[in-house]
Amino acid sequence: MRIFVIASLFFASLFANVNNCNNCNSVNYYNEYDIANALIRQAKASNTDPKIVYTLAKIETGFNPLLIAFVTSSKKDYKFENATTKKGRYKDKYIVSISSSSVETLSAIAKELIDSGYSVDVGLMQINSVNFEPDSVEDIFDLDTNIKKAISVLAMCQNRYESTKNVIECYNKGFMAKKSDDYYAKFKSSFIRDFGGVK
Repeated sequence: MRIFVIASLFFASLFANVNNCNNCNSVNYYNEYDIANALIRQAKASNTDPKIVYTLAKIETGFNPLLIAFVTSSKKDYKFENATTKKGRYKDKYIVSISSSSVETLSAIAKELIDSGYSVDVGLMQINSVNFEPDSVEDIFDLDTNIKKAISVLAMCQNRYESTKNVIECYNKGFMAKKSDDYYAKFKSSFIRDFGGVK
């Protein structure tokens, strides 16, 4: 349901500003209006196609800004106080997703994981910890900060690669050699479902 509401608000926001949130500056709570407006606002500010920004947010987190994730080869069950943890197979490893209603809780968990050597993805568009200082993790949960950082990562990829496929793969996997185009396939499928064709 949340995805449908955000999609509706997003499409409406493309043509007019939807500004019905009472708590837009709080990092502790985001509603659908906040998310849709922030996606549009940051896409317009950076002259980035809002449909690409929307699709990345959708496939990264399903529009959940209070989420962190990391990949591990350990079969260990990860448990954190005041947080919900999900673990699933990811190729030959596991992906662990942690959500909470508290930015403070997620920030503390992320910082602990980063300090322990994990590469952690944070917030709405899953900004990897190589892209920010560990002490600024709480700031990365701010919608505008997170989306702006995501768009800057996308821009770095666009500066390096010409094809949309390689840019999108780079957003997810960085500049390392790509062994598959699985992320682009997921992006393309979602984009076509919501907007039609991909160039």
